[in-house]
Amino acid sequence: MKKNIKVFIILFLVVFCLTNNVSKVFAQDNRTQDTVTTQQVIDKEAFEGYFDQAQDKEGAKDNIALYWHASFKQGFDNNVYLDPSRRKDAFLQASIGEYMTYYHSDDQRVNFDSNITSLLYYNQNNNNLMDIYLNPWVEQDIFDNLFTIEAGYVFDWVCFPNSPDGTYINNGFSVYLRNNVTADFYHKIGGIIDLKSYIHDRTYDGSQNKTDTKRFDVVYAGEYQAAWYLWDTIKLKQRVRVFQNESNYKYENYYDYWGYDLKTTGIFYFTQKFYSIMNFSYTKKIFYQRTVPDSTSNQRDNLYVASFLLAYDITPSFTISADYSYRQNVTNQPIDKYSGSIYTIAVNYAF
Repeated sequence: MKKNIKVFIILFLVVFCLTNNVSKVFAQDNRTQDTVTTQQVIDKEAFEGYFDQAQDKEGAKDNIALYWHASFKQGFDNNVYLDPSRRKDAFLQASIGEYMTYYHSDDQRVNFDSNITSLLYYNQNNNNLMDIYLNPWVEQDIFDNLFTIEAGYVFDWVCFPNSPDGTYINNGFSVYLRNNVTADFYHKIGGIIDLKSYIHDRTYDGSQNKTDTKRFDVVYAGEYQAAWYLWDTIKLKQRVRVFQNESNYKYENYYDYWGYDLKTTGIFYFTQKFYSIMNFSYTKKIFYQRTVPDSTSNQRDNLYVASFLLAYDITPSFTISADYSYRQNVTNQPIDKYSGSIYTIAVNYAF
């Protein structure tokens, strides 16, 4: 295992170095006026597809279940900046991470999930990024495992080396109460607070004057999730979330909004080795004061995202996959209307 970890770390560092230097090699048209909406870029990573491996106490050594995972993706994005210009580019994504569970007792568990992701666009280098994600959380079963209390923390450092105003650090805190109805069904409800500090981006005051104050956002969210496991061949998950974003960016309170989202995920096993992952989500976002041209209405966004992934386990540790994702934003703000697709092929290895 140690040898495998070293190999993947070396490969990952190669991609990371390219992320910072590719503009010197591949860039054909470096437009510094391009703007990058950080959240849109990060959201792409969320719906491209993911793999996780169930942990159980029986397979744990010294009450610790641990596995590492690494992946390399080659993809094509037909709307890199998610705007009407529809600039196209290919990209390479590399990630390495681990998932650990420590079984303190039959009713208490400590979990730690972490990963490092590097995203490299070959020509549109403003969207290159490095993401370091750390997520420890604890679980406490109560009332004979009928309920589980979950409390967690997230540290997320997202760096755009060629677009520094988008770089931020997020500190998130969450608490959930999960009801384990049966072995095949659970649902849970919880609250989340995210504190997002931008490293370089400065705010504007109410008169549209740039200040020396760095942008800082706070996100409050309430969430409900439900998951079903059917016939050992189908896994379904539904999420409903209501959220509010508050920012110290004063001009038109530009980043102040509330909204809600619905997300449905399905995993379907055709055989033990061949399966698909499908996602559909809808997000409604209503801005408090941001206006749209030639109108007294505030901006309202409707974001639709759908993805379909096929995966095949060549071995219990080695998986190949292909993924298609589509996204469309319907809004009364003309410059924020967009649609776009992402195509990827990937190799994934767990050890």
